Amino acid sequence: MRTWNWLLIILAAFLLGGAVGYQFNNALVARRARLFAASTPAERAAHMAGRMAKRLDLTPEQREAVTAVILSYDARFAQNREERNAARDAISADLNRDLEALLTPEQIVLHEKIIAELRAAKRPLPRH
Repeated sequence: MRTWNWLLIILAAFLLGGAVGYQFNNALVARRARLFAASTPAERAAHMAGRMAKRLDLTPEQREAVTAVILSYDARFAQNREERNAARDAISADLNRDLEALLTPEQIVLHEKIIAELRAAKRPLPRH
């Protein structure tokens, strides 16, 4: 009987450790994502160039050039994000319009309330 007790304790400790580790990792990843999203384009370019410099053993001149090239593409990425967001918003509006065509007036009011709640719950990342 004592062996079973120890096995159960070990299993519980293992499961608890896995759950705590999972939550810690999620918090760490979310923090890194927030910090990266809140950084300026120049900071992001320098970060990516630094990572490349380590992996590729770049010279300081190459690192500066890589930073400049990455930074030069930031405007294109920003434009792409805006286009994707606009396309997503248009599709979402079409979807809601088509769904509301199937609903009663009372259901439409509830549906609009649900959509407002979902929009309020969203916390968009800062865009630079």
